[in-house]
Amino acid sequence: MEDMSREQMRAADADRHQVADRLRAALEEGRLDLTEYDERLQGAYAAKTYGDLDRLLTDLPTPRPLFRARRRRRRRRSPPSRVASPGPGCGTCGRRGSRPPPG
Repeated sequence: MEDMSREQMRAADADRHQVADRLRAALEEGRLDLTEYDERLQGAYAAKTYGDLDRLLTDLPTPRPLFRARRRRRRRRSPPSRVASPGPGCGTCGRRGSRPPPG
């Protein structure tokens, strides 16, 4: 069996919806007028292959994110807390090794 190129592969509904979203963005940006948008949108939902979908987008720029991703800054670890606590054998905390109460 001969390998099929991407252009000949069948498109899924999710692929058609993705192209429709890109066409809607192009309309909102003023790259397409309403008539051309409508023609291409009908073509997107009628498309059978990736090649059919690709031809609808060839003269449109690839979408870029509106905002650049922010670099995460490494959080500084806070120093360990230095809360004083009674040590073993003091008789007040009830830990093992502490002195028994007088009695």
